[in-house]
Amino acid sequence: MNRIRKNNSFFILFLIIAISFFFIGISLNVQAEEISLEEALSWG
Repeated sequence: MNRIRKNNSFFILFLIIAISFFFIGISLNVQAEEISLEEALSWG
């Protein structure tokens, strides 16, 4: 049980970091190139 709980917390932490990096990348793209959110999402 402890091993499962530990892996779960690491996975959630990784997920939060990945999502925050994704949103930081979008906001930097919008600020640098002054493009709309739809274009940033279409570029991926």
